[in-house]
Amino acid sequence: MANNKTTIDCTPTWTGILNWYLAVLQDGNDKGKDTAKKELFRMAQIADNYVAIQPKVIALVEHISAMHDDAYLTKHPEWHEIVKEAKTIFQ
Repeated sequence: MANNKTTIDCTPTWTGILNWYLAVLQDGNDKGKDTAKKELFRMAQIADNYVAIQPKVIALVEHISAMHDDAYLTKHPEWHEIVKEAKTIFQ
């Protein structure tokens, strides 16, 4: 018997979940409001960490780009895509 399981990723985006947390803060009970506040604080910490590491990631991406010419990156499409995506996200 074949195992034909399909996994569907239902992870919400931060923008999407933010609207839910804002609604809970406005109309929720005390426990919900406390949970929403804690999650918003956690999200803010993650955003702060992103901002703090951004210059290091940019430097690393530039180093990888300089270290490997386009021929190397073309032979390794997974690295080429990562470098391209990182440059887009972090600059």
